[in-house]
Amino acid sequence: MRTLILGCLLACIILTVDAARLNKHIPKPQHKAHKPTISSEVLNIHVVSHTHDDVGWLKTVDEYFLGANMSIQTAGVQYVLDEVITCLLENPDRKFIYVEIAFFMRWWREQ
Repeated sequence: MRTLILGCLLACIILTVDAARLNKHIPKPQHKAHKPTISSEVLNIHVVSHTHDDVGWLKTVDEYFLGANMSIQTAGVQYVLDEVITCLLENPDRKFIYVEIAFFMRWWREQ
């Protein structure tokens, strides 16, 4: 249960940060590549960024993807994917999980 709550919390934080970046309210952080130290004497936690974009939950697929109708929910899937790819290219050590293939397929085709 703790893992589920932590995962949901991380998803909310990630989406909130991405939405704020889209609105240019938060400057883009400068990332420094580093190798983590893994020890068998302590609890090692691996955080893997991910999304949870329900296709057609509150808005139409187009509204979610394009970021339209912000009165319902602040979401623009294409911008989240653009930012994720930029961050992954900046630091090859980063990992990201994406499961909403309907959105990804549309984003991929538009590249």
